Amino acid sequence: MTPRVAALAVVFMAAALAGCAGAAANAAAGSAAGPAPEAGGVLVVDGAKRHQRIDGFGGTVGWIYPADAKFDEVMDLLFTDLGASILRVRALGRDGLDEGSLEPVNDNADPARLDASKLDFARCEASTGRIAKAARARGVRTFLAVTWSPPGWMKTNGKRCGGGHVLPEHYPELAELWAAYLAGMKKRHGVAFTHLTIQNEPDLAYYYPTCIYTPEELAAARKAVAKRLASEKIATRLVGPDVCRPYNLERYTEAEAAAGARKGEPLAFHLYDLAMSYYDLDAHRKYWRAAAALSKKLGRPLWMTEYANYNIGASGANPGSWREAFTWAQHIHQGLAEGRASAVLFWGLYFDKPGEALVYARESGVEKFTVTPKFYTSKNYFRFVRPGAVRADTHGAPEGVLATAFVHEAERTVAIVLINTRADRVELSLRFENLPPVGGFNVYRTTKDLKCEPLAAPMPVRRGEARLALPARSVTTLVGRLLAMPVAPATGR
Repeated sequence: MTPRVAALAVVFMAAALAGCAGAAANAAAGSAAGPAPEAGGVLVVDGAKRHQRIDGFGGTVGWIYPADAKFDEVMDLLFTDLGASILRVRALGRDGLDEGSLEPVNDNADPARLDASKLDFARCEASTGRIAKAARARGVRTFLAVTWSPPGWMKTNGKRCGGGHVLPEHYPELAELWAAYLAGMKKRHGVAFTHLTIQNEPDLAYYYPTCIYTPEELAAARKAVAKRLASEKIATRLVGPDVCRPYNLERYTEAEAAAGARKGEPLAFHLYDLAMSYYDLDAHRKYWRAAAALSKKLGRPLWMTEYANYNIGASGANPGSWREAFTWAQHIHQGLAEGRASAVLFWGLYFDKPGEALVYARESGVEKFTVTPKFYTSKNYFRFVRPGAVRADTHGAPEGVLATAFVHEAERTVAIVLINTRADRVELSLRFENLPPVGGFNVYRTTKDLKCEPLAAPMPVRRGEARLALPARSVTTLVGRLLAMPVAPATGR
């Protein structure tokens, strides 16, 4: 959630994906050990029917940063090993609960004329800029900037913390500031932010930096920012409304649409409901389905930009555990299969709460950190389902087995993620229809004991069919090379 900062056969694939940790022999043993597998069904991957295009997977960095001595190691973990392809960063403010701001006082009384000498990039954006630059060097191309609050002088309460509203007369000043931020980050750090959210969780006021917008206020502010970016020929795309509570999504989205939000601009929301346990997957389903319906109606790709096992309300149990990690994999599946999401982001790529971090550190600047089990269940998707892939139809999986498949035309690959939620092993048959031939699959597996580890040998495909055993409570990713180009276009999001 918003951070509680004050308190808080394909041999070529084997080389390209060699970053998966662990011994192949152990992974192979993990697939073979135990009692005879339960007979399963036939999972059909149908390339003739396509769904949403994948924009990527990732999460947020801000407030908590690795020690200099560990910086490159952590960056390699997040953007090479994990394969996060979307980086969301905190913008327009310093870290913590202070009132530090990129524009601590109004630069002048004219929002059409910027006095850049009044902007404090050195203190407010150096850490996130360094992270963004490192991510770009490791192949990330989608960067999302978001603020937890504009400067206090723009707001009704005079400070960044504790909510308050932006005064409508300052919407042009807010637009000026965002344009200056985007230009400044590109100039200083060489990172062009591809996407922008003007307010994190506009439906939440709390003791840390927050800012409340009604749906109509957010739409008006968004319109002012869009106009300014267009006038300066800044190609950054707006993402919104980024609401905290999924049940508020429709109200804010309707206001955005009335104010001119365009097709193709990502529709973003967070999955938090204080009355709902992180582990109650069935309860989350209604939100994914409602968001998918809005996305389809408006022609806007769906991005879930933040979720975690935060320690508030009905959630927070078992932080940093295998149970939490396995549930997170099912959340990703639900978002892709039922929400038809184009992007799924965890909250903290690197953070100081084990339930809210893929990589956990006690505080900013310490050298010791822990890679949580969520890192590895995330990796089954993040690393192997790359931006530009399109989800293909799957059907026929046995009860308790969750399946999604993705065809990447440019890379000529197919990736299939299989989650066995059952307490017993399942022997699964796969059949491939309306797809070019696949010579075989490399197989990567995560369980309580395996960390996205490769099986010893590729899984063969014979006459368009394959078989494999899925261990109990496991996440398995198959990655294969298409021997010819796909033949069917995406049918929609």
